[in-house]
Amino acid sequence: MVSANANVTLPKGVQVMGTDAQLVQVELSPGESLSAEPGAMCYMSANVRSITRLEGGFLAGCSRLLAGEPFFLNNFQNVGKDGSDGYIALAGRREGDKIIVLDMDQLGNEFLCARDSYLCSKGTVEIGAASTLMQGQMGLRLFLSNQNTVFMQKLSGSGVACISGNGTVIRQELKPGQEMVVDARAVVGFQNSIGYQLRMMSSPLAALFGGEGLFFARLSGPGVFYLQSLPAARQDSGLSEEGEVAV
Repeated sequence: MVSANANVTLPKGVQVMGTDAQLVQVELSPGESLSAEPGAMCYMSANVRSITRLEGGFLAGCSRLLAGEPFFLNNFQNVGKDGSDGYIALAGRREGDKIIVLDMDQLGNEFLCARDSYLCSKGTVEIGAASTLMQGQMGLRLFLSNQNTVFMQKLSGSGVACISGNGTVIRQELKPGQEMVVDARAVVGFQNSIGYQLRMMSSPLAALFGGEGLFFARLSGPGVFYLQSLPAARQDSGLSEEGEVAV
């Protein structure tokens, strides 16, 4: 089933605001903290303090680098002394970013997503790197997301995580045995139970001149995944073509 609403239900204390360029506001109980990529914060209550630190240690930082995230993350904690709740609001880095809120406990505590899509998380959610085997004659290990890269992001743990896609973002749920073929660049992320096969376009001419990208992904159920209509790779390609015409 396809849903144009990427966030069917939202966890308690999480609110997504806006339409074209969204932000997410997250409540923080006394002592509770949230991790976020640098530069994502829009505003926060006065009882929330920001600290930049190496989340999870050196190896975890290296894993984040492979997945397209910074070595260091910003940590926002409610340090108020009066016992009142705090809040923080964050936004994506690109114009037109839409925010997807993931309840990790309802998604099997593991979710795979496109490079650079992570925005923030709270609870025990950790960010790592994963690679996907491309099915085809070349047999390369490659994952195509916002850019051509070997690695994608792997979110694991309990709690809430937010990722971002661009353009129109849809939520798709596949039942066991159901499959869908999509432009690999359009994949924002998918539940770990989803089968994912990356394949090269059968025709070199179609890959070079068809405008659909070099790869497509075959997704199989059961599970949930999200698609975006304006991935960064497609936008960059459009800007390049416009530049060539202008010259």
